Amino acid sequence: MSKLSWSNQTIKRQLLKKRILFKQRAILCLILAVIGLAISWLIFVKVEPVVFLLGELQPIETVERIELPQDSVIEEIYVQPGEQVQQGQELLSFDVANSFPKLKKLDDLEKSLKKENKFLQDVSNSWINNDQIEGDFDDINLSPQKIILVKNIISLLKENQTIQKKIFEDKAKLLLKIRQGEDHESDIADEIKSQQKAIIYQQKYLISIEEKLSELQTRIKVIISENENFINQIEKKKEKYQKFKKNIFLNSPISGQVKEINIQNKRLEILPDKKLIAYLFIAYQDQKLIHKNMKLKVMVNNSEQNNNFLLTGQIILIGSDILPPNDAYPFYHLPVQISLETEEMTTKEQEIFLKPGIPVKVELPSPQKKSLLEVLYRNVLW
Repeated sequence: MSKLSWSNQTIKRQLLKKRILFKQRAILCLILAVIGLAISWLIFVKVEPVVFLLGELQPIETVERIELPQDSVIEEIYVQPGEQVQQGQELLSFDVANSFPKLKKLDDLEKSLKKENKFLQDVSNSWINNDQIEGDFDDINLSPQKIILVKNIISLLKENQTIQKKIFEDKAKLLLKIRQGEDHESDIADEIKSQQKAIIYQQKYLISIEEKLSELQTRIKVIISENENFINQIEKKKEKYQKFKKNIFLNSPISGQVKEINIQNKRLEILPDKKLIAYLFIAYQDQKLIHKNMKLKVMVNNSEQNNNFLLTGQIILIGSDILPPNDAYPFYHLPVQISLETEEMTTKEQEIFLKPGIPVKVELPSPQKKSLLEVLYRNVLW
């Protein structure tokens, strides 16, 4: 009886072990199946990842330089370096009465240079002769070096014409003698050869004259080009004088702080009221998603008002230096600067002005879909 009872218990234990083993295998298979489905889902399911550019608002400093006419006479200065000025505020005044004679001198100098250029152009193009040259020298008031240059050109042109005329006449005489030589060949053969040699010599001399003439004409063109550059400079100066003729006061083009007043160099510098830009960072591998002048929506996190605002901005600079990972940006990244269309926001309650240090963010949808596993590895595990 005892043996039978022990046998039954043994059988029960074996059956119980089989049931437990079956359940364990079933649970293990279920876990493996779930893991396999999860991995497959991570691999095959595609999503559109969003790339974030994170940063903050920072001030940018630029200098507004106002160039004054070099020969202008300043009568009085109304501001001092470090003083705050508003747009349109009077900065200084000019002594216009003393500026008018200088404007007239510029006019006279410009007319003289234009007249000189026309005269030199006529000489270079052989449109003038010795009979005109003496009177033109008095009217144009050329320098001694230029007078010598022009006289040399006129002399070479005259000699060139004389030799060309002589060659033409000698060729005509030679042709006539050749025709006469058909009947008396032995009598004038030597004379024909002599004249041919004379014509060849004259032609070679003519070539040397033309080379010298070409060299002098090139020097004339250089002088004309230098005069034209000088005329352009004069016209720029005249524009500044004409501008200040209408208004004897110089008004500030922007609001800001006077940085420097340099009377000696005729320059005035104003530091504009600080402007803000969004200074952000983008991961190096995402730089292809952006380009210069690209317009974006910038999210501004206004913690004081506990709300966010979207502003339109435009990329003005993409850094070229790759920055190493750090605590704030644990990846290789590039700096990006974005200008904002406005620096103030209006709500129902009040008008909010932006300040440096406010966090900003830009969201960029990636054009290529990626698997969940790739996104998880890049944003969490990497």
